[in-house]
This record gives sequence, C-alpha cells and structure tokens, in this order.
Amino acid sequence: MILTLVIAACGSNSPTNPDPTIEAQGGTWTGQTEQGKEVQFFVTESPDSVGSLSIVLDISGAPDITWNLPDYVSYDHEDGTWEMQSSSTVEGHTHTISISGTFTASNVCSGSFTATSETYWGGYYLSGKTFAANPQ
Repeated sequence: MILTLVIAACGSNSPTNPDPTIEAQGGTWTGQTEQGKEVQFFVTESPDSVGSLSIVLDISGAPDITWNLPDYVSYDHEDGTWEMQSSSTVEGHTHTISISGTFTASNVCSGSFTATSETYWGGYYLSGKTFAANPQ
C-alpha cells in the first residue's frame, strides 16, 4: 500500500505533449472571396503577423471597392486566428470593414468579412462573406 501511494505521488513518467501551434508560411498569400473577387495579404515571421491586406468587394449595382489595410496584426498561435477592422471616408462616403481569418495549417487560411456603407450608391451591407487564401 505504501509503495502504491509513493508511485501515485510521483506522477507519470510519460512526457506531456505541448499544445499544437499554428505557424503560417511567410510571404504573400492570395485567394478569392465567395464573390469571386481577389484577396491578398502578407504574412511575416518573427514576429508572426498578418498585414498589408487588400480585398475587393463586389457591391451589387455599384462599382467594386478595393480595401487596402496597411497595418499588421499578430495571429494566435494556439488557434491560428486573426482579425482586422477599419473605417475610411472616401469622397464623402464612410465605409467600414471587419475581417477575420484562421490559419488551419501553415499553408491554408480561410475567414469571413463584413463591410458596410450607409451612403455609397444608396448603401450596402455585406455580412458573413467568406474567403480562402494560400501562400504563393
């Protein structure tokens, strides 16, 4: 009985596995939105971040809009997630966008975006639109 208590107190000798980490491949990533438009961003290593994002929005009944978000954000190594938000006023029209993505492997990223304007061509609201991208 004493031997059993001593072994139980010492714990197991088997190694513990660390949580998996997502490390996205550095460089330019390109892909398409569900609207068939281009999305492109850059991934840096050390620090690991996503930025210099460009996305084209297909606005029904209006000219397409190209968003360029020059900033960089870190992505979460445990679940591969990142998020960007921006607001811009162009020719008197205020546009907002929120984009989130998830690296599911070092060479796969997918996500969604929501974009709005109350005044551009009568206003638009794109919600939950998706994209997928891979490194080039």
